[in-house]
Amino acid sequence: MKSYLLLVFAGIMFLPHVGVAQGHLSPDNRPSFAASHSATMTARVEEIDHETREVTLRFDNGDTLSTRVGDEVRNLAQVGVGDIVYTHYTESISIQVVEDDGKEPESFVKQDRAAAAKGRMPGMAATESVVTTAIVESIDPDHATVSLRVPDGEVRRYAVRNPDNLRSIQVGDKIAATATTSIVITVDKALEE
Repeated sequence: MKSYLLLVFAGIMFLPHVGVAQGHLSPDNRPSFAASHSATMTARVEEIDHETREVTLRFDNGDTLSTRVGDEVRNLAQVGVGDIVYTHYTESISIQVVEDDGKEPESFVKQDRAAAAKGRMPGMAATESVVTTAIVESIDPDHATVSLRVPDGEVRRYAVRNPDNLRSIQVGDKIAATATTSIVITVDKALEE
């Protein structure tokens, strides 16, 4: 995961500013980038066995999925055939060049999780963010590359797509990349017809 984020950095961070709606210069004229993608799926509860916790869902496209719901799903007794399950999924990434804060490059994971209160319809929200930092060790404008010291201590060289961005960074700057994935699942009672 650590290397993945730094490769994403190398591929995205130095994209040209023109034509990239999410890429821009920060107030201190350092490159930054942010992008996200979201999707929502809807399914109807086709069958449910509360004792075995087996649930069959039918999606809008007609596909079905049968699965055993784990004990972490609270309030399953509230769910019945015909109820609607909404799943909203978002992935985002942000990359910034910031001043060195004196800390060594690092990579860490932040997680948050919440579940529906007792007695309510089942639902949950979960977010995981992977934060990775690197230090600019050298800049080679003649070859349009930048060398970064990554969390494992290695120094890796990356080609930049927009050499003009090399004028906006300096040796010692820190690169901070955050990749976040979040999922929210809610269940609504079927509408009475």
